[in-house]
Amino acid sequence: MQAGETRGILSADGLAGLFFLTLGLFFLFHSFGYGMGSLRDIGPGFFPALAGGILAVLGAAVIARGFVAPVSAGTIAWRPLIGALAPVVLFAVSLKTLGLALAAFLLVGVSLALTRQAPLRQAFAASLVLAAFAVGTFGYALQIPLKLWPW
Repeated sequence: MQAGETRGILSADGLAGLFFLTLGLFFLFHSFGYGMGSLRDIGPGFFPALAGGILAVLGAAVIARGFVAPVSAGTIAWRPLIGALAPVVLFAVSLKTLGLALAAFLLVGVSLALTRQAPLRQAFAASLVLAAFAVGTFGYALQIPLKLWPW
């Protein structure tokens, strides 16, 4: 092991694995409060239990990797981190006031604007299409009680 490399639970892999393991176990144990149903008639707790179990297993595997393979300490890439979190926070804050259609439009538009990969015309078109898909899927097809429009 060279300078700047860590192993174990305090390595980058160990801490990430611990986070995933904790999150997976949280969802797994809280899903038991809902009905599991059967394979023929799946209950509301089935998917969170399955997803939590898979996440916990993957977290344990990442922790194990942290003990085996040394990982060099790196710097935090702030631009991608903010680029991933800012649109989601904006969506969460604007959903109640703007409705699903405009909040989804903002989410996609800000995400594409932060990546600088898509021209403005393509970003606008993608925002419109995905906002329409969100409204059609969650508002009309699944009939989830969300405010769809600001009015």
